[in-house]
Amino acid sequence: VGQLACGLLYICEGARYPTSQRVMFGNANPQMIRSFLFLLRRHFPVDEKKFRARVTHRWDQDGEALRQFWADVTEIPLTQFYAPYADRRTKGKPTQRADYHGVCCVVYPSTTLQYQLQAIGESMLSYREQVGGTSNPVSNRNLVQESPAHYEAISRVEFSENQESVE
Repeated sequence: VGQLACGLLYICEGARYPTSQRVMFGNANPQMIRSFLFLLRRHFPVDEKKFRARVTHRWDQDGEALRQFWADVTEIPLTQFYAPYADRRTKGKPTQRADYHGVCCVVYPSTTLQYQLQAIGESMLSYREQVGGTSNPVSNRNLVQESPAHYEAISRVEFSENQESVE
């Protein structure tokens, strides 16, 4: 189930192949970033030293303080963060929300992992069409009975220990 949740998060908020050829997941919500990384670390073989992150923030915010904030959220060392990027489009426009910490984008250099996350997410999004369901939950009662087998089949997706990396 953890791989399914991770794949769904990725297909919703991650960069897709061929536009990107590595795992890239970005969001302004710390809980989204924290949840994605928790699932990724727990359910997929990853090398912590390969993680990178970048913070994009509003012009009037302190980029270094935000890097520290996101390093705490992601548990990725500051040494693995790229320099923060201040969005020039926001120059002269003060930040309205005191709790806005910019956008954190987590990067992991593996096309193989990216393919797997995309495949899981896309298969889950297309599941309704595969079983002839509709968007009406009352008429989708058969999905509840069929879903566990589908989840089990997807969770058995093979993941090579010798995954390819794109540096």
